[in-house]
Amino acid sequence: MIKTFFKTFFIAFGGAVLLLLCVFFLSFIICAPKADDRLCTKNNPIVSPSGEFTAEYQQSPSNERGFVIRILDKSGNHIYTCDCLFLSRFSNFICWADDADILWGYNGDIGTFYWIPEEDGWIKYVIRSQRAYAGCFVQYKDENGELYYVDIAELPSISLYAPQALKDLRPNTFSAETDLHFALPENCKFTKSPQGAQRHLP
Repeated sequence: MIKTFFKTFFIAFGGAVLLLLCVFFLSFIICAPKADDRLCTKNNPIVSPSGEFTAEYQQSPSNERGFVIRILDKSGNHIYTCDCLFLSRFSNFICWADDADILWGYNGDIGTFYWIPEEDGWIKYVIRSQRAYAGCFVQYKDENGELYYVDIAELPSISLYAPQALKDLRPNTFSAETDLHFALPENCKFTKSPQGAQRHLP
């Protein structure tokens, strides 16, 4: 009788433990954060708003700890590789703009960029801090090749057009209340005291 009791007890105990484990793993699956399908990841290429382009993840051929983003046309042909290595150990968010074919990339180490398709190909823009460049002017050329300058303070805040995905994931950087950043082409020149600076946007 004692043997039967212990046998019944261990069967019941084992069943209860198994049931608890099943409940635990089920709740873990249900409560686990789901991948954001707005972001380009290893298993989730993303299509641009117009449907003309697709951004896809590719393991870096030169650094196994990082990846790059390739852009494909509507036919699936590779047309551009973003010149930025995203290291996997940092936070990485790559997404399209909400209503334009502009690809944004955020990396917790090297900052934020975006790429725009222009006549000469895809052009990289760098997000810069207004605090770091306070008092500076950006140098531009007009259609006639004449130089003119724009005060950093007059450039529009990136919070006006940053993708909603970035605003959701990094509100302290991209919200309208805290944003103090602007975007310029990567090779832009700056100066502190331009001669005859024109205070208007290009």
